[in-house]
Amino acid sequence: MVSYKLLTPEDVYFSGPTSVDEPLEESAEDKPPESLLLEKKTVCSTTTGFIALGTFLLVVCGVWLISTIFWLQSPSGKLPHAPPPPGSAPVPAPAPASSLAPQHGQGNATPPSESCSTIPEAWRFDCYPERGVVVTQELCEARNCCFIPASTGKPPAKNGVPWCFYPPSFPTYTLETLNDTDLGYTGQLTKKEKTYYPKDIETLQLDAYFETDSRLHVKITDPSTARFEVPISVPNATKKASSPLYTVEFSKNPFGLVVKRTSTGTVILNTTVAPLFFADQFLQVSTSLPTQYVYGLGEHRSSFLHNVEWNTLTMWARDVPPTELTNLYGVHPFYLGMEPGGSAHGVFC
Repeated sequence: MVSYKLLTPEDVYFSGPTSVDEPLEESAEDKPPESLLLEKKTVCSTTTGFIALGTFLLVVCGVWLISTIFWLQSPSGKLPHAPPPPGSAPVPAPAPASSLAPQHGQGNATPPSESCSTIPEAWRFDCYPERGVVVTQELCEARNCCFIPASTGKPPAKNGVPWCFYPPSFPTYTLETLNDTDLGYTGQLTKKEKTYYPKDIETLQLDAYFETDSRLHVKITDPSTARFEVPISVPNATKKASSPLYTVEFSKNPFGLVVKRTSTGTVILNTTVAPLFFADQFLQVSTSLPTQYVYGLGEHRSSFLHNVEWNTLTMWARDVPPTELTNLYGVHPFYLGMEPGGSAHGVFC
């Protein structure tokens, strides 16, 4: 005999997997606590990783910035050269005759020691300006320059006096001709002996323009080869100044230019103090200074008043953080000199 029982939905129980067509949905409230903890732990781990990566990148950038600042402030970037330690008593030199800003230089004929010792310390222009080189007597004399250790210990001995400097007989240019022009003078310069700089230009053209009563324009060029000139706008004179406030004198051999203020006789420019160099990719002209109060020659982060005691100011634009005694963003080759008595003059190179 078969019997049947009527079942209600509450009596139905499935022991096997549920039907695919009717999936069971589990609410968030039914999830065990362990599942929620695992999800939160994953989010926390990702955030910690991003924080660690950011901290690492910050440390790397900080180390790079600090090392760059120390490199820019290293002594090797400030000193033109390091003289060797004296092995014997230094040869005393006469007291400086005036305050000068030394320039780079070279030599070609070994000078006698007597002529070298007569040059005052203030008139010694550096013959071996390369950075990071210990200048020995052998290196100096290989350039046929004077080598005398600077005075040490007793005032007025000063740091930075070149031990290797130009002799009076160092080969340079000679003024062969000098003729009048509508605006001033024109002349020809020649060099008969080569220096150690390669590709010396043997013949140069000199032009001196008396543009206004307060402005003199001197130009030295290679007449055989056109060279790059900075494309800036400069005034063009149409006639020679009638009553200039300056006088111009020319030294024939060695060639030099001396500019004086008419009212006081102050020597504003004197290029006879060191040789003139005009080689391929290297130009050098030196002058004495009538005053120690010199301003300009940017761009450098230093005092407004420059130190003219054998100080080197690099004129080369580069994008670096402002650092003491380091060339920065711009180049302004102009200096202003305040003379005794209140007069002033400017030189634009």
